[in-house]
Amino acid sequence: MEAQYNLGVLYYTGDGVPQEYAESYFWLDIAAPGMLGSANQKWVSNYRDAAAAKLTPEILLQAQERARKWFEDRPQSGKGRPIKSNLSPERNNRTNEWQR
Repeated sequence: MEAQYNLGVLYYTGDGVPQEYAESYFWLDIAAPGMLGSANQKWVSNYRDAAAAKLTPEILLQAQERARKWFEDRPQSGKGRPIKSNLSPERNNRTNEWQR
């Protein structure tokens, strides 16, 4: 899950890849369950929520659906289910207070 986390951060920052918040959200949402209990748990949630705040409600729902399908296609042994974002599509247009 650390690779997915790193990829999500790269898409968020645009470091070496095009900056793409929907792609960032997707990879961070996939990484979140595997990061439970790790030192990076807070970071994955912060980056994921920051990416979500930059998306329209429609794009956010598409990214969430894509992540849901990813988990359905790849059953995880003991990794749990995706953590829901703290940002609902309704809250998406608010300014995110968290800064990198």
